[in-house]
Amino acid sequence: MTRASAFEIASGRCRGLTLAFFRIALMRRDVSHQHRLLIDWERRYPGQAFYAAPCLCNCPAFNAAYNTASVASHSILFSPAQIGPLPDDKVHTIAYKPRLSYGYFCSKPRQIDAKTFESLVGSLSRKFKDKSVRDFKAAAQEVRQPAGTGRGRAREPRSVGGTRTLPGAVPLSKEQTTLTTPAGAPVCSDALG
Repeated sequence: MTRASAFEIASGRCRGLTLAFFRIALMRRDVSHQHRLLIDWERRYPGQAFYAAPCLCNCPAFNAAYNTASVASHSILFSPAQIGPLPDDKVHTIAYKPRLSYGYFCSKPRQIDAKTFESLVGSLSRKFKDKSVRDFKAAAQEVRQPAGTGRGRAREPRSVGGTRTLPGAVPLSKEQTTLTTPAGAPVCSDALG
């Protein structure tokens, strides 16, 4: 967002947030159970479920990051559990800025922690090295099971063009990965603000 008329700036209730900043909309509660399911997932697998919010200011920047497989490293992560259950069926957003250790869950602004991709990689690396953490392959099977076929063990991922996909997943071309808001408007727009 680039204008001082943005709610987060005009209200003065988002300390530390200055222009320009980013905003993402969460899926409305009456449209999808996405947020509740993410909270449930994070409770089941602590520290492993996040909203990933890119910090890329325009389409060329997004395209460059996408083409170099670096969108994740240019993103900030937010915990669904820290956000908590959505209070109503209205639109709620997260306002954030690169290099801040927090963002704001809005419509009534409330500060929430922000995590960088690098810090996530570091914490996951430590977990994988921890001998008390169970076998990764067994954990992966458990994670895939709810999305599996329901006939016992989930099918092995198939390989498509050198990448592994989950059972039932359909690989998308770059043209099919345009992000949109729930209203169908492109997320990546040169007309910010």
